[in-house]
Amino acid sequence: MTYQAQPKFYSERQEQGKIKVVLVDDSNVARSIFERVLLSSGHIEIVGCAQSASEAIELLDIVKADIILLDIEMPNRTGLEALPEIIEKADGGKVIIVSSFVDTNGPAAIKALSLGACDTLSKPGKSGVRGDFSKQLVDMVMRLGGKRKHISNIPNLPITLPEIEKPKAIFIGASTGGIPSIEEFLKNISKNVTAPIFIAQHLPDVFISYFARQLYLMSKRKIISIYEKTKITDGNIYLAPGNGHMVVEKTRSNIFVNKIDEYDDSYYTPSVDALFHSAANAYGSDALAMILSGMGQDGCKGAKSLANSNSTIWSQDQESCVVWGMPGSAVKDGTSSAQLKPQDMAEAVNKAFSS
Repeated sequence: MTYQAQPKFYSERQEQGKIKVVLVDDSNVARSIFERVLLSSGHIEIVGCAQSASEAIELLDIVKADIILLDIEMPNRTGLEALPEIIEKADGGKVIIVSSFVDTNGPAAIKALSLGACDTLSKPGKSGVRGDFSKQLVDMVMRLGGKRKHISNIPNLPITLPEIEKPKAIFIGASTGGIPSIEEFLKNISKNVTAPIFIAQHLPDVFISYFARQLYLMSKRKIISIYEKTKITDGNIYLAPGNGHMVVEKTRSNIFVNKIDEYDDSYYTPSVDALFHSAANAYGSDALAMILSGMGQDGCKGAKSLANSNSTIWSQDQESCVVWGMPGSAVKDGTSSAQLKPQDMAEAVNKAFSS
């Protein structure tokens, strides 16, 4: 195993406030490039390196990292195969997949995100490291490398499920860490839940078709990616595009779902705020909205519109989130009426549709 320092030296050299990173890649060249790029920020330190997934798992028994950079293609055991165990060993540290494989293989990126990776980034090509890669890597590590949340040895407290009227539509907004949360919700909802489900997940458009396929395999419901005006059918799942925004529109006789290219009141694409604002106008108190794991505040403004329309808004609880930014903003704003794990959200919805 290759270490940057002996375990005793880690505690001596770690500086207060710096983001601690472990590099997992079988390429010495890649590891040295990542180290040079990250250290240049002045806010990041490398606390360990591993040349394989097995070495990474051993290393994480010794060191604590805020971020683990993980390659996919490695000898003996791929990064994807080892990812669940690495996440468990990381004890709250966040995994970023950095691999040339995610640039050419959409399913690999979606699989990594589904398994709990926080984000993916394509390795630079043979032409060398471009400035945009360096900036993206540093920005991603800085953005995700906040205070670590230890997840081991936390007691499971009893949950009191909220009681709601049967909603006519369910709206879900998510970003970083949202894909496994969405899947956790969908795999636990009953066939009796007939309300259409609308999902806005921050994701590049190139990955949307793979994400739709993943959702179908998880839910066995019809998945429709929205690129044009479409009449809504009960029981279907409607997925926001990655190159625009999904909104619902009410006419005198029907409610449609549509794509819009511009939404000035949000920095994000697709925008959860755009979806939630439209849901308030189209469904009012008949809407149920869920804000799942994600960085930033997308969905918070839309949640205010929903609250003003007497809709029900739930936030994913902090403990089960990869990043509590989006759901936390709705809690702090007072618009969220409950903080729940995705499976508990599903149970509460099932209960509403059981009678």
